[in-house]
Amino acid sequence: MELQVVVETTSTTYIKPSSPTPPHLQTYNLSGMDQINPQIYGPVILFYPPPPQPDHRRSSLLKQSLSDTLSRYYPLAGKFRHDGLSIDCSDAAAGAYYAEARIVDRNTSLSQFLAELNLAAINHLFPLSAVENNNILSPPPPGSPVILLQVTWFPCGGASIALLVAHNVLDASSIGCFLRAWGGAAAALIRNQPPVAGGGDGGSGIWDPKFGGDSIFPRNEMRSPSPAAVTAAEQRNSPAVTRRFVFNATGLASLKEKLMEPMISRVQAVTAILCESILRAIAASRAPPSAVVVTQAVNLRRKGYPPLPSNSFGNYVINAVATIDPREIEDPSCCLVKLLMDSVAKRSGGGFVSKIQGRAGAALLAEAAAEEYRAGRRRIGFTSWSRLGLYDADFGWGEPAWLGLLPSDEADDGGGGGGVVDLVMILDTKDGSGLEAWVLLEGNEMGMLENDEKLLSFACLDPRPQFTPDSTVRSRL
Repeated sequence: MELQVVVETTSTTYIKPSSPTPPHLQTYNLSGMDQINPQIYGPVILFYPPPPQPDHRRSSLLKQSLSDTLSRYYPLAGKFRHDGLSIDCSDAAAGAYYAEARIVDRNTSLSQFLAELNLAAINHLFPLSAVENNNILSPPPPGSPVILLQVTWFPCGGASIALLVAHNVLDASSIGCFLRAWGGAAAALIRNQPPVAGGGDGGSGIWDPKFGGDSIFPRNEMRSPSPAAVTAAEQRNSPAVTRRFVFNATGLASLKEKLMEPMISRVQAVTAILCESILRAIAASRAPPSAVVVTQAVNLRRKGYPPLPSNSFGNYVINAVATIDPREIEDPSCCLVKLLMDSVAKRSGGGFVSKIQGRAGAALLAEAAAEEYRAGRRRIGFTSWSRLGLYDADFGWGEPAWLGLLPSDEADDGGGGGGVVDLVMILDTKDGSGLEAWVLLEGNEMGMLENDEKLLSFACLDPRPQFTPDSTVRSRL
């Protein structure tokens, strides 16, 4: 029987930057790359085991360190303006939404929560009540915060830190930098030491963001903000279901050998096998579409000449696009792996990155973004949060025991992902040697995926997270 939890919100507030935002920074303009990303809140949650020694200061130090970090990441303390393309960062508007909560049942420890993991229960650990209609897929109305956070305390002393972050303001890489910056600031306070300032390309301490995306990718003033949803969820009839497929080191090695593509990465290999399995499930439906658009998010920071700093703040991600007929997936002539890799190559070449920069590149950028939303075509989106240092977010009591996302599930009671389907998000496993794919599909198709023998020969379906009291883990950078 899956564990049921009751969560009680104990406080809510808005955390402002510890120092006033200078007048010339009080309006933050979104870039053209931000503009093409969906107006949704991206979710991530980190679970922390109890610290070796109890520390009653943790709650206050988290707030203080967040305030210090927001003085550097000032757009995260802002609110959306009416135009949807800029952020009000003035002191009057500033503040990141911050909630604290507790697990009511004193017998529910973090280790028990993870051992008896109920994905739908994770919804209650997110600050969904502060989101318009509890729906993270709706465009945030004017005045909405850029980031919402909830810290939930377990009776054992463990904690979860859940974030909802506006996707059209920053991508997963920037979220990783922010979490490490916040963690470094909190750890320094616990040690009674000042945080060590440092750039995003190495060293420890604060990961200072590098702004300027709007000058690299100027926004298109004639173009409306991006669409709200990442999929055509409103067009689906079957309930959405979330399942986790975990590939350990052995499974990944076997998969890469089976694919016989020497240059393929771990993420590309997992993308290929999941894409094949999902398309096989789609092809088995009563009326399979003749074409499915498969997208893969490509981080452009290191793809240009010269490469952009890894701590560049904002969205520096564009989708590679491949159009595939799911009915041909079993045809030996259909080289899915090559098709997917070629689509990424078209979006990751230095020439392409240079062409979409500046005023002259705005039209090409918009055209590239529009390619994935061809009328009448179903879209399957793949995105990777691997090797972004999320497991390195140490707030002074050790690194996370596990990372999760926000499920979209038939068991959800009204909050959550709001019915998003056709999405695959890939994370690192805790030990860094494997990958964990969160797959969101229609119930009927998920039923086929759960029984796909080829997929399950490389991956485990919904294993319990490996919780250990020792949260020490090697760096993934």
